[in-house]
Amino acid sequence: MHPGSPAVPGVSEPGPRELCAFVSGASAHMLRALQPRHTRPSKRRPNHRRFLHNQICREFAKIEAATQHLALTILSQKAPAQRPQLQRPPPPPPSPFLGVACAEAPMEVLHGSPS
Repeated sequence: MHPGSPAVPGVSEPGPRELCAFVSGASAHMLRALQPRHTRPSKRRPNHRRFLHNQICREFAKIEAATQHLALTILSQKAPAQRPQLQRPPPPPPSPFLGVACAEAPMEVLHGSPS
């Protein structure tokens, strides 16, 4: 008998075979609980398209908020004093001799000598 078991007349201790069968059955149950069968697919199907859409919307909202904040900051600043525009002198008129060189050149020089 075990030291902690009550001494009840009529109840016998289990034999080594029964003890071995109990331990092997319990260990089989534990293994099955720890390593479930993977024959059926899991019920959870993540929608990656929806996930990416949500991520893009979140980031776009952050960008929009930052852009609006930047625009408000720029608009709330005092505009710097405008400098007077420097007036450039008007460009000189085109030279009256631009087309003279082409008009006075002989035709043979322009097209090459005839063979």
